[in-house]
Amino acid sequence: LAATLHGGAVYLADNVTLALDRFKTYPVGSSGARKRSPPRPFGVAKTLVIRVAATDYGPKFSAAEISNEFFGTYDAPVSMASQASACSFGQFTISTDYDDPSIDAVLSAPGVMDVAIGVPLVGSNQAQIRAAI
Repeated sequence: LAATLHGGAVYLADNVTLALDRFKTYPVGSSGARKRSPPRPFGVAKTLVIRVAATDYGPKFSAAEISNEFFGTYDAPVSMASQASACSFGQFTISTDYDDPSIDAVLSAPGVMDVAIGVPLVGSNQAQIRAAI
């Protein structure tokens, strides 16, 4: 899951408080497909990658590997952030600078947060998984 920071309310999960209305959400349509919002072509997108671990599944890549692939944190030659910048001629930046020490304190790696849910993926429906998050 990935979210983009914006501004306001409160979300609690595993003793972590986050401003929920600061996250851009991606609603799911009746077909189950994610509805996409129009791209923001300029400026800075404060982006957070959330690694979710279920009782029967754990992330395949480490938080450091994901941070490097998304943000180029550890000198990856190509990352999501480097490509967004290159494709916009430097006018669009993907950032892990949240201006909030409470978010930085719970990150597993720059821009990556781990969240464990107490349900298995196998045998759980979408509503059960969302409720566990």
